[in-house]
Amino acid sequence: MSATFPAGLIRPWYPAGQIGHVLPDCEDLTRWVPEPTEGAGWLDPNDAKTCRKCLKRAYPDLYRDVPSWDAECRTCDAQMSDEWEGDEPFSEKDAKDWKRDHECEPDVKIIPPKPKAEKAA
Repeated sequence: MSATFPAGLIRPWYPAGQIGHVLPDCEDLTRWVPEPTEGAGWLDPNDAKTCRKCLKRAYPDLYRDVPSWDAECRTCDAQMSDEWEGDEPFSEKDAKDWKRDHECEPDVKIIPPKPKAEKAA
């Protein structure tokens, strides 16, 4: 398990291109780096270039109540949260990536997270 520095930084971590991973067995990491090696320094979990899948697996309690972004296509009614179910919470980067990859991209609406009170209503 990863150690957390008081300032919230994480060590050890494992680089793969421009993405930092917390877990050496992350499928996204091992797809690119079959034998991960530890990166130098500390990893900032708030950096957009930190693997969200790793963070969610390593720190599930921290991500349980995090508001999630979403994206929906007005053309075909597809929704990112339906297609990527189980990977929540989604970041703004996740929503933009889904929009970029979706076949109806010009008509995809990015939906910022809603406060908890609005979700329950």
